[in-house]
Amino acid sequence: MAIRQDFILRMIEQLAEAFGRIFAGDKVDDEQKALFEIEGALAKTFRTRRELLFMNPEDNIEEFDPRLSAEVGRMFLEHARLSASQGQSSASERSYALGIKCLRNAIGEDLSHSDQTSTDLMRELLRSQRITTVLSADDMAETWRDIFEEEARLQHYPAAEDALFHAIDLADDPADHVRRGIRFFENLLKLPDEVLDEADLPRVEVEEALDELREE
Repeated sequence: MAIRQDFILRMIEQLAEAFGRIFAGDKVDDEQKALFEIEGALAKTFRTRRELLFMNPEDNIEEFDPRLSAEVGRMFLEHARLSASQGQSSASERSYALGIKCLRNAIGEDLSHSDQTSTDLMRELLRSQRITTVLSADDMAETWRDIFEEEARLQHYPAAEDALFHAIDLADDPADHVRRGIRFFENLLKLPDEVLDEADLPRVEVEEALDELREE
């Protein structure tokens, strides 16, 4: 286990260093060079050659530690963005799908060189139209549910509420999300009014949300 943890930390540090180097300025001056460097950094993480990077990396992604998955996911998304800018649509689509897959396994992780967390980035992606080319509505609902659980754990109650109702709206069968929501709001009602007010979720709004869920 110690060896694996050392490997994970080393890979995270290498990706963070590469990201900071490639995206140090306000914009990337040489996009082709940046793509080459991103592919090199990712190839090291997957322990493969650059030309084999996109040959079925999904199994490896499933095994990644969430911290590593967050950094890899962001790198793939940057690769997708730069590939699209260079007119490489197929490469962009492939990288985008892999980035989404990584980030879905990394909710709640910090990102190096950024004030954003992986949760923040995933939330932005879920609000974009492009994600519908990769995830079904039910997959999106499951991801919103994971965001809901993370925001609730952090006591970010309005953000948790927002994610919950996205999950319910998108799910093929929202029953499980509704049950989670009912428990969430019932627990909120046990908190003092001043705590709810400070969280910008007044008791009356909690009661209204709970009533809405009980009618589902």
